[in-house]
Amino acid sequence: MVLANGMRKSIGDGKATRVWEDPWVMFDRPSLLLAPIHNSTNVEKVCDLMHESGDYWDEGRLRECFDEDICQRILCTMMDTWSQFDMGLDIDTEAISKFWKRLWKLQMLSSIYHALIDCPEIQIMWVMANYDYSSRMYHANVLEWMAVETKSWRDEQLCKVAMAMYFVWERRNAKKFSNEVIKAEKLWSKVERIMDEYQAANLIDLNNIVMLPNLEWEKPEYPYVKLNVDASTRREGGGCLGGLVRDATGCCLGAFMGHNRALEDVMLLEATALKKGLELALRIG
Repeated sequence: MVLANGMRKSIGDGKATRVWEDPWVMFDRPSLLLAPIHNSTNVEKVCDLMHESGDYWDEGRLRECFDEDICQRILCTMMDTWSQFDMGLDIDTEAISKFWKRLWKLQMLSSIYHALIDCPEIQIMWVMANYDYSSRMYHANVLEWMAVETKSWRDEQLCKVAMAMYFVWERRNAKKFSNEVIKAEKLWSKVERIMDEYQAANLIDLNNIVMLPNLEWEKPEYPYVKLNVDASTRREGGGCLGGLVRDATGCCLGAFMGHNRALEDVMLLEATALKKGLELALRIG
């Protein structure tokens, strides 16, 4: 891929690009420049490193701030100004500015990249991921990120990011169409759970599976009793759980039900239900 190496941020006139906080200098991978402890030169924006005309670099200022290697990299960077691309057009810069302001304020759906990757509300999901997806911050769209970065990823890493983006989109639709708010911190645990279930299913030998004749409740043999529990999450948060104990005749010896506001993971809720069910069975004797 041409974009895989030597990518950099377009600096334009340098007024919108930060020297120390944007990856604007060309390296093999997008990288930030090491900021000095004391910025005595008062350099903040890239335009501070240019002559007032903005047509060429101020080499004296560059050498005050950087070593020779960085200076050469910057000097090799083309000035992205209109003068480099004279198309013979009489361009009204004020009209261009008004156009972009109008375009920015249009009531349009957010971009796919913003909805799936860049939205501040879902950054906690990427932080919780067990793979490093920080390279997403250096690309302009989802397709570019996938095309450039996934060549070095394991299949599991690619599967998980695909599921994560699906759940993010599902969360977005739930909020937009059903006014349902799904917590972003729950998304990655859902990815892990689905992945574990998928991998476990692939390990099962289908030839050794015993098919149950029916799903009816079966009575335990005397003198044993049987405990059945169940749990589920609630849309409002937390979850419900319950269970009952029956003897060999089907008679209910005891039951419980409850609501847990702290747990929102189905597996943890079911484990809690099982624990409470065993405690109930011990009390029954």
